[in-house]
Amino acid sequence: MKPTWFNLRRLAAVLLAASLAVALYWSLRLTYADWLARQERMESVNRAIRLARGNAQYYVRAAELLKRAGAGEQLQEAALEQALALNPRDSEVWMELGLLAEMRGEWRRAERCLLEAARVDRTSQPRRTLANYYFRRGEKDKFWQWVREALEKEPAAGDMAPLFRLCWSLTADAGFILERALPERVEVLRQYLGFLLATSRLDAAEAVAARLLPRATREDLPLLLACCDRWLETRRVPAATDLWNALVRRGLLPYEALNPAKGAVLTNGSFTIPPRGQGFDWRIPRVEGITASLDQRPSGLRFTFSGKQPEQCELLWQYLPLAPAADYRFRFEYQTEDIPAASGLRWELRDVTQGRGPVRLAESGSLSSADWRSQEMEFTTPAHFTLARLVLVYRRALGTTRISGWIALRNLELTSVAARSAAIARRFLLLARALQAEPAVPEAALQTVGGGGASITDPLCGACLTARGQPAYWKYYECYNRNGCF
Repeated sequence: MKPTWFNLRRLAAVLLAASLAVALYWSLRLTYADWLARQERMESVNRAIRLARGNAQYYVRAAELLKRAGAGEQLQEAALEQALALNPRDSEVWMELGLLAEMRGEWRRAERCLLEAARVDRTSQPRRTLANYYFRRGEKDKFWQWVREALEKEPAAGDMAPLFRLCWSLTADAGFILERALPERVEVLRQYLGFLLATSRLDAAEAVAARLLPRATREDLPLLLACCDRWLETRRVPAATDLWNALVRRGLLPYEALNPAKGAVLTNGSFTIPPRGQGFDWRIPRVEGITASLDQRPSGLRFTFSGKQPEQCELLWQYLPLAPAADYRFRFEYQTEDIPAASGLRWELRDVTQGRGPVRLAESGSLSSADWRSQEMEFTTPAHFTLARLVLVYRRALGTTRISGWIALRNLELTSVAARSAAIARRFLLLARALQAEPAVPEAALQTVGGGGASITDPLCGACLTARGQPAYWKYYECYNRNGCF
């Protein structure tokens, strides 16, 4: 009994050793064949094929080397046919056969091979190849079909620009391309919008941005703001304003919507949000020798001058979509330290309407005040006005040295004079009605009367208090014009 068990164990060990030897042999053989197939000599690839005849990729490699060597198309095609016999679902081989047939002018065979590649492979590449084939053949309807299918299958990280270029090579009709070629994929819309910006097709970008906006996320914000910037640079002000307001309404930008007709044109005037440097927000150019920093409690923006800054520079600026032929008032508060009067530090408003150079519409006085000070400037926009730049500039005045100190800004406000006048008138009428109602107006009544953003409970100056009870209520309005008390 023991010898029999011993013999069985020996037999099992021999069989196991033989199996391991065979496995090792084939492992070494296939590894060697792979190494041969990677060589640049046809003889090595042929040896690899003899060692592993069932590997379709070795025949593909042979076809590649034959092509490089300038061998006849029949030899290349024979190698590819062998690869297909081993793996009929290899789409790359079908595509290569189709392109070889196209080079020989065998259009039906070429189309059949490329269609088979698309059938066995549901990815984008066979569809790209078909779109290119039909583009070269001038078969437009089939081109639009397959370019759309290619874009539907293209990975989000794939480069779609070559397909977009084909579309624009076939037609310059942006609306036609959008309808026929582009599927409703966010990834495609993103890349297409980027392509249009990169190729300066800014008119076509409007419709694409409109499609992307309803599904835009914070991931799309840099692209959409870049689009807004390009439109502002080329003075497409309505498109830029609409895009900015759409981003605000979607909650992607933390600002108030712009409304030039009602005077709402300044963004982030309190500096509670760090300037974004894009769109209609503030831009802070990098200037050597000047440091910008945000202040807290109250919020504001501070610029510190080292004394080594350029003699002329822009510190801060913002695009303003102002209405044409309108009156505006720009108000701001500022404080400086070690900055003398008439130093050349001031606000400027420049008309940058397309077709004309920058025109200065208004400017403030030179900014210098050791204490917080409120200042304003009024201006009227031209009849054909579209866009302005509000700029904080420094231009060293003649006879002065470069400034060394700081300026802090807060509570910037730009309003339509007409809108402001209407608010004042509403406030005056409310005050007059309240005072006419009773000689002594109850505090509760004063707190409940208001309108247009104004309230009659705001502090009045001494002249207004003295005038209480007089029938000529126009004196209150006269007092405002003189003292600015309400």
